[in-house]
Amino acid sequence: MKQQIGVVVVASSLAMAMLSCSGKEHEYDATGTFEAVETTVSAEESGRLLKFGISEGDVVLAGSEVGLIDTMQIWLKIRQSDAVRAVYASQKQDVLAQTASLRQQLQKA
Repeated sequence: MKQQIGVVVVASSLAMAMLSCSGKEHEYDATGTFEAVETTVSAEESGRLLKFGISEGDVVLAGSEVGLIDTMQIWLKIRQSDAVRAVYASQKQDVLAQTASLRQQLQKA
């Protein structure tokens, strides 16, 4: 019984080997090496992209301008911080006057 199982296993192994080496070529859709180049584009400022004048495959020189970013939000934040700075600067004068007044009251007391 064991010899029969061994013979069947060997016979089936030989049959599989013969089928795999039959010389038939497989039909492929495509062969070769595929490569992808990934490029990261970043901006020095943040904002909404209004214009982007290049497309995939275009040659771009380093430092050339390729798009336009809406910087209105950044400009508004700068104006807001300037206004806050002006408010604090105006309050600084009041603090000096209040301090002088308190010193005079302290001397009288």
